[in-house]
Amino acid sequence: MQKILDAAKTIDGLLQDAERDAQKALNYRESDPDLAHMYLDHSKDAMKAIQEKHSDVKKWIKDVEVQGQKPPAGMMEMYQYIHDRHIVTAEKIAELQKRYDA
Repeated sequence: MQKILDAAKTIDGLLQDAERDAQKALNYRESDPDLAHMYLDHSKDAMKAIQEKHSDVKKWIKDVEVQGQKPPAGMMEMYQYIHDRHIVTAEKIAELQKRYDA
């Protein structure tokens, strides 16, 4: 369970970075296109890192199941709550990134 909490904290930080950088990309889009593009790239890189970390968490859960065990219900409830919260934030970031290309 601690691994999932640690991963969630990492994802929280990456989401904050991705959102901040997507917003900066929009802010600089007109005045400094090169800087804006750099921020957009950083935002997209953070989102890729989030996907990798999410894959790690899913693998950890699967590994427990493969060992013939069932992840504790509390762990799965916590995972689902955090995961749902991350999805909402990721959707907002994706929208910011799309606005950059619009």
